[in-house]
Amino acid sequence: MVLKWFDTAEVDRFADSIVNLFTGRFPPTEFNTPARKSEERFRKVHAALAREVTEFRASHSLNVYQKARLANRFRWALKDAGYPDAFIDEFTTELAAIVAQR
Repeated sequence: MVLKWFDTAEVDRFADSIVNLFTGRFPPTEFNTPARKSEERFRKVHAALAREVTEFRASHSLNVYQKARLANRFRWALKDAGYPDAFIDEFTTELAAIVAQR
């Protein structure tokens, strides 16, 4: 029972899938494009990502460790991809808030 609490395989797969979704639709190079076009693209990918996370949260009972693991894995993947630190902090905080909702 205790070992199940630390099982993050499914969370890790989901985190990887949303990172791929995000980086594929809104790569770090978007920060170099005109603001209006970039904002429009970000709004679309943000809505898609929020839907994915909300659906995952609704169908999986995540404990505190798994929620933190999901947000942390997402944060480091964005950092490795080259997104700006301020953007990563704000977006990961928002992701964590969606995952933490009941």
